[in-house]
Amino acid sequence: MNRKAKITLILSGITLALGIAAQYYTNHKINLSLQSFPYHLKDQLTLHVTEKQANFFQRELVFSLEDDKQHKTNIISTKLTALPFTIIAESHIPQPLISELNKKLNITIDKNSINSKFSVVGDYLQSNIVTQFRDLANKPQDLQIDINYAAKTKSMEIQSQLSGFNYDAKTKFDGVTGQYVLIPIGDHHYDLAELELNVKNADIYLLNGENTNIKLEQMRYSLNKSLNEQYYDLTTEFNSKKVNISNKNKISEKDQTAINEFVFSSKHTKIPNSLSFYREFSSILEENKTFPEVIQLIADTLFNNDSAEAKIAMKELNLLENPYQNRFLKLNDFSLSFEANNQDRQNINTDLVLNAKQITLDGEGHKDNKETLILKGLSATHKLAQINLDNRLSLLRFYTDLLKNGSTMKTFPEKDDPAFIETLKHNLATFNEKNEFTLSIDELSYADTQSAKKLALNKLKMAHTEDQQQEKYGYTSTLSLGKFVYDDIKLQVNDLNYQIPFRLAPRKTASPLDLCYDNSYRMLCAFYLSEKTYQKWQKSFANETTPTIKNAELKAFLDTLPNSQAYPISANLTVELIPSENNMMYLNIINMLSSVMYANMDIKLTLAKGLIKDIQANDNQEHNIWDMLRTYVKPNEQLAPYFIEQDDNYVIHYVQQNHVKTINGQPFDEVMDKLNSPTKSETIDESSSLEQPVSELPSTVEQENQPTNP
Repeated sequence: MNRKAKITLILSGITLALGIAAQYYTNHKINLSLQSFPYHLKDQLTLHVTEKQANFFQRELVFSLEDDKQHKTNIISTKLTALPFTIIAESHIPQPLISELNKKLNITIDKNSINSKFSVVGDYLQSNIVTQFRDLANKPQDLQIDINYAAKTKSMEIQSQLSGFNYDAKTKFDGVTGQYVLIPIGDHHYDLAELELNVKNADIYLLNGENTNIKLEQMRYSLNKSLNEQYYDLTTEFNSKKVNISNKNKISEKDQTAINEFVFSSKHTKIPNSLSFYREFSSILEENKTFPEVIQLIADTLFNNDSAEAKIAMKELNLLENPYQNRFLKLNDFSLSFEANNQDRQNINTDLVLNAKQITLDGEGHKDNKETLILKGLSATHKLAQINLDNRLSLLRFYTDLLKNGSTMKTFPEKDDPAFIETLKHNLATFNEKNEFTLSIDELSYADTQSAKKLALNKLKMAHTEDQQQEKYGYTSTLSLGKFVYDDIKLQVNDLNYQIPFRLAPRKTASPLDLCYDNSYRMLCAFYLSEKTYQKWQKSFANETTPTIKNAELKAFLDTLPNSQAYPISANLTVELIPSENNMMYLNIINMLSSVMYANMDIKLTLAKGLIKDIQANDNQEHNIWDMLRTYVKPNEQLAPYFIEQDDNYVIHYVQQNHVKTINGQPFDEVMDKLNSPTKSETIDESSSLEQPVSELPSTVEQENQPTNP
């Protein structure tokens, strides 16, 4: 054997040895990979592998998927070919699974191929799945899935493309693409960290077209999850360029809800890793839970985090409010957001914000008259602080009983409900809620073509702050208005402002009745407390707290149209309420009006004299509100006895103290007697009219019978 042949033989032997070693190494890596199974996806799905046959170069594997109920399904059959440092896999979906998919999805799978490539050196995995099928409409569709596995990070990226899908006779999807990222969260455990799903067009018919139809254009759904050992943060967003919603009973194409640029987003921080939204809400549907259990579960799920945010926004919404009258509701640049700080379930803070650039209610009313309401620059906020969520949830069973037995339950039963009283006293110890509401409107206008009614206002701002604590209770309501115009009665109000401070006297210990004034408890108190207990608590409450509105103030400039002058008016109010023992007292302005007759009060009303003169100058116009005001201030063209003159104003000062009433320092009854007794001029006019009725004496005859002067 010559030297060249020897060298060739040696090199061939080395190559063969290396190839065999590489093959052994490749098989070793395959064995290690198989030993790492099963893999788990967030304790919901488990991926198993079973080796059916094996030799030095090839292996036959079956991959199966097991759900959380231990139902196992074979999903892929794979033939592995092991080459030095490389593995090639040819796979297919088992026929039983194809038959099941065809049946459940109403499709016919014509072709399916799965090609994979592994590198034991570079530690990468690439897999491509191509499926061709015909949907229910017998339309050919293509599905392609690409899987990439990065060994260094052990993360997996999946991309999918679906040409379209006709789910049933009406529901269909076009241009569906998806991207998913799975990351390891421990040995053999994975979780979904990122998801993005895009749909070019979707036409969804609920109940096979027997209910609502939803059309989506350029829809996108995204999910992002940030994980650590104990918690995860979750951010989701759903948006669609166009959304159309209608039902099968629509009477025209206009009879639908149309939304442009719709966005819904949410964010939760520090959610326990043990919490799965999918699993929790699935249990609601599957375990036939009672209503209180459902509410409890939803609250535990939504508030089991450090913070939560949710927002709905839309560029434009068109809603046919009444299809028979062509009344449309339109929203422009509308948003509604909610935030909650949930770090302490006994001290939760929430913030609700609503904004709208413009709201329009436009359409035909009765007899073809046109009505239009336009509201611009709307902003509203509602803040709650120091909410004890557990205490709120403790009321659920009482509301449930009330819903079940509402037809037979009566207000203020003969006996108290001991469980409810115990709940009241328990919750009272930590009841320290604060409530704040604000509302602002840049412009509002209303017009009715049939009645020619027009009204408008601008620069409206309202605020209501409420503080409920164990030793005190109080709130303040304020309102300001730049201008209010009511054309129909020729009324204009400028620069209106009012402030109403309501206070209770401090106490060392609170009363269970404090909770009965809160909206969450108010209805329950009426159905679970006896009349005797309620009256006892209310009497004690009123004596201890002395509910008071102190120095409430209203100021404005009032004018008639089309005059340009505006005259000042003002009112001041102080009220110490004395609740009736037989009626429930409510701690808000509207409901407290019924208790005013039992109150000690001090009211002062001031009207500019020029306002009354202006009304008299425009007496040729008939407007009831101005007639009423003029008659109230100057009946029979004389100043009413309950008014006095102070500089350039008419003033009425009414005081009611311990059931003693005075007006401008004079006894109330004396003032009313002056009002009811006829004036001197009225007596003369009345006697002359009795002696000589004008209807019987024409002017010429009347002049002829007048006595002549000597």
